[in-house]
Amino acid sequence: MSSKRFLFVLNRYLPSQSGAEILSSQIAEKLAEKKHSVKVLTLDVLDDSGYEKRGSGQIKGEVIRNVAVRRFPVTRFPYHQRIMAFLDRTGAFRYASSGSGVFSLEMIRAIKDEVRQCDAVVAGVMPFTGVIYPALKAARENNKKFILLPLMHFGQVRNSFCLTDFEVDAIIPERFSREFFSDAAMDIYKHSNVIITQGVYEERFAKKMTESVFARVNPAVHPLPFEEKAEEKREGFRILTLGNHNYWKGIETTLNAFRMVREKAPDAELKIIGRMESKYAKIAERMDGVFVLGSVSENEKRRSLNEADVFLLPSIAESLGIASLEAHSYGVPSIAAYCTGSMQIIKEKNNGFLVPFGDYLLTFKIIMTLYENRRILERLKSETKKIAMEGCNEIDGYRDGPFSSLRQENQIDYLLEVL
Repeated sequence: MSSKRFLFVLNRYLPSQSGAEILSSQIAEKLAEKKHSVKVLTLDVLDDSGYEKRGSGQIKGEVIRNVAVRRFPVTRFPYHQRIMAFLDRTGAFRYASSGSGVFSLEMIRAIKDEVRQCDAVVAGVMPFTGVIYPALKAARENNKKFILLPLMHFGQVRNSFCLTDFEVDAIIPERFSREFFSDAAMDIYKHSNVIITQGVYEERFAKKMTESVFARVNPAVHPLPFEEKAEEKREGFRILTLGNHNYWKGIETTLNAFRMVREKAPDAELKIIGRMESKYAKIAERMDGVFVLGSVSENEKRRSLNEADVFLLPSIAESLGIASLEAHSYGVPSIAAYCTGSMQIIKEKNNGFLVPFGDYLLTFKIIMTLYENRRILERLKSETKKIAMEGCNEIDGYRDGPFSSLRQENQIDYLLEVL
């Protein structure tokens, strides 16, 4: 296959480490390994708070594992929200992102120049239409293939166990319907040549609204060794949560549930890795048995996963749940909320549990069941590891086997074929 030139246009990229950045960087780097040329244009943003600032101070241009990366400041007007709302109403900015107006005039200019020199454009993620739409427009004007990486994710659906037949109005909360099924979003789905999906939810929904080709590309996850410290393994019961922690990621549920756990199990510990909103950080720091670690090295993250008994991340929405997949690869069962991503990778009482978003009482009860019944916990950990290593026909996400590098490489080969 001849070498191609790919231009990625993304709302965020490395060194940010949420699931979207991990997946997009894996795809970009795998294409570079296959001797394709890969460039990335992205906003100068590290986390969600960065969309309201003019840059994070990162390097504006660098090469990361053979991928050339350029970063651009977010454009912010005085009285930004008011101006964007007016422009939305007038139709002057079709690409305003879900009414929030996340875009970069500098990046839009760079997209127009770079698209002329590429063979295919990969853009994402939804709902950042202010990033995606200029890339789609430039690709169509220059007759280039357009590949959408939407990472659609919804909150709890009313029929919690149905993976197939439900409509947009079944999605809770309503804001996810607006973000992923706005007029701008529908226009983007319709005009994409290829849509990269994570699983059955995206495919079922998107097939109703577009004739685009679908290519499933999942993250590659596998346990890596870590440096052992010369110390005895601690006793007790260890709960781990990992991610960018805010209300929507379920940190309030996590803290409320653990407060109750600690009253019954004084040797239980909760380790929190990743960025956390300040109001929750202040609460966590005052709680007994809670260790707020913030950002940690890869070696420390692996050590924490290896030591954990339970992984807890009851988010209202996940596109797939890469943090849970990482936990599974270490044999750590996960407790997550009913949402499109988690429902595709967790089978109740096999490799974890699902709870309604915000239900800290049920979360507490599940944790205490595992704490008080170590045989059940050990069986669950063993089954979790087996599913992660071998796959499972009864779990949609694991039906094609483990989330390995080989699986991802085969998926990317198929993506190249359909182009």
